[in-house]
Amino acid sequence: MNRENPINITQGYSRDHRPDLKQCILDLIVSSEGDIPVFFRGASGNESDKAVFAQILVEYDKQIDFESIMVADSALYSESNLKFMSNMKWISWVPLSIEKAKKLVKLFTSTELKPSEIKGYSYQAEKVSYGGIEQRWLWVESADRKKANLKKLTQSIQEDFLKTSKQVGRLVKEEFEQTSLAELKIKELAAKLKYDKISDL
Repeated sequence: MNRENPINITQGYSRDHRPDLKQCILDLIVSSEGDIPVFFRGASGNESDKAVFAQILVEYDKQIDFESIMVADSALYSESNLKFMSNMKWISWVPLSIEKAKKLVKLFTSTELKPSEIKGYSYQAEKVSYGGIEQRWLWVESADRKKANLKKLTQSIQEDFLKTSKQVGRLVKEEFEQTSLAELKIKELAAKLKYDKISDL
């Protein structure tokens, strides 16, 4: 941040869900041990993480004289960023918006995962070339997280079923002048259902 490249305090994506407020962004890199700040950078409030993520890491890497591994979230993972960091070591979450990742997730869930040395975890690894960079994708499953997710899903399905039952009950009591109007109402309800399905329309 300097006079030649000042930051702009302006509206942008708000992680606090306050898009009405102006903001600036503080980019911070910390160590894996103790979360000690090792790099700081100020940026304009409307700057995109994905657009500058790799640039920040490369800039930091030039300033250090020891080998390090960069750990970041999925905002880092794009073809352009990976090519820009081709000489660096990094770990990132692969977003499921990538078609190749979607296919591998379906494949891994249909095969037996390997038990990890860490109790309660299993995994599967796959060598992948993405963005022209050879890398290893790791699918990790936590038994506790899976159990919690299934419990949450079951609860959500039950709540949705009760809500749908009430809507169907009100629809049954409603009188229609024409059969086509009733069918239209049912189709509108069916289109909104997340877990349930109305058949024999």
